[in-house]
Amino acid sequence: MSGPTGQSMYQNDSQPAYNQDVVKPGYDSGYGDVSKGSHGGPPPSGGICELNCDWGNAGATGNAGACTDISKLEPCCGEPCNFKDGLYCCLCSACCGLCVQSKMLAYSVDQECFCVNHCGPYLVVYLVALAIEVTFYVVSAVLGIPLGSVGALGSCFLLALLALTRRNLRSKFNVGSPDSWLGDFFMMCCVCTSPCSLCQEFRSMPISGWDWLGDIRERGFQLIDNSTLGQIVRKY
Repeated sequence: MSGPTGQSMYQNDSQPAYNQDVVKPGYDSGYGDVSKGSHGGPPPSGGICELNCDWGNAGATGNAGACTDISKLEPCCGEPCNFKDGLYCCLCSACCGLCVQSKMLAYSVDQECFCVNHCGPYLVVYLVALAIEVTFYVVSAVLGIPLGSVGALGSCFLLALLALTRRNLRSKFNVGSPDSWLGDFFMMCCVCTSPCSLCQEFRSMPISGWDWLGDIRERGFQLIDNSTLGQIVRKY
């Protein structure tokens, strides 16, 4: 399927370079994309368990809203929302969720996406989670102790990485406290909140924030950037 084209899909994303956010005007002073400058003050206060369910009009698009706003499909499904652009978004996510999450991780720290820098962390946690699960299943089979299901705890590493992206985006858009790690982890690990949280993240960013296929067509396959290697935690 061809990538998104036309004004409807890139209305808020007309800059040629990726991660150069087009910030929607009219934000409240407490919100907006602050990635191109300082916040101008200390980080917002907030507990480690703060959920930050409502992002208001934060983000490069102004459409982040609350995680419960599941009826909001713009701009990720086109502006206005339409079947073709919505299908493109769904297929990009379904066919390679790893690529989408890697692109979002890069966007959250204002970096171009590179395979080692941003796909690498996800590949590592996938392998660690798989190794833990296999280990527990083998131990369970050998000892006859029902420990197989315990191996699923290895998925916590993946959830932690997803929570990191959410935390980075909140810091990028000045939403809540950057210290609310546990709240972000809960939002990603709870089956009731995880899909809604991901949709909220999609709505907060321009198309280029998650469009890995468009990025490859624009820049080609990029292996590694030594200057930003390992820098996946956003500083306030």
